[in-house]
Amino acid sequence: MRRAGFSLVELTVGLALLGVIGAAVVGLVQSVQRLARAQGARVELAEAVRIAGTVLVGEARVLEPGVDLGVLTADSVALRAFRGAGVVCGVVGEDVLVRYRGLRDPEPDKDSVLVLGPEEAAEQAVVLGASTAAPGGCPTGGGEEVYRWRLGIEPPAGTPVLLYESGSYHLAAGAFRYRRGESGRQPLTTEVVEAESSGFRALAEGGEGEAPPLALEVRLAVRAEGGRAGWPFRREARLRIAFLNRP
Repeated sequence: MRRAGFSLVELTVGLALLGVIGAAVVGLVQSVQRLARAQGARVELAEAVRIAGTVLVGEARVLEPGVDLGVLTADSVALRAFRGAGVVCGVVGEDVLVRYRGLRDPEPDKDSVLVLGPEEAAEQAVVLGASTAAPGGCPTGGGEEVYRWRLGIEPPAGTPVLLYESGSYHLAAGAFRYRRGESGRQPLTTEVVEAESSGFRALAEGGEGEAPPLALEVRLAVRAEGGRAGWPFRREARLRIAFLNRP
């Protein structure tokens, strides 16, 4: 009486087929992983370029280069980073009431105020000593809020004011970074920036020029692993940002 089972030949063929199927599955998984890494690398590079471009265009276009643009080097640019604008609408004791609209709420620990006069020479930068919400302090328009600011001066009603923080942008340690005042340089992108192939440059009419420049040129090279056989992906972008308030 024979027992049910497999012959040696059947077992060998089955193991061979199992090996072929296993190898195919492993190859498929590896291909999917490579594709996912490659797609992730492309997305990472595109996101880094998008963030740097969006931030710098938003910050630099509104600057008046002769007064708002600070030290410009190959890998950093210092500037007044404007965060909002308002109009003085009243006085309460030593404080002024301001109809304000901006990207964020005023923060006295890091903000200053540019008080605008009827002429450029009348502009005055002062520290924001204190800021508290004062709803109902003045009539407001759409999107405006009223704040009570301590500026150390009392500009008359109707005076325009700009809220800003002193900051700088850097292409350093593999990332696009922002530094507020004397604080550390915080990364705004992942570490994909090639510092040796990236940089800032001031442009005047017809090319590179002396201050005050008419435009800011930004060269950005980014690199990430994820290509075939471990090859990196690389992308370069060049932005030329014209100053709206140029001379």
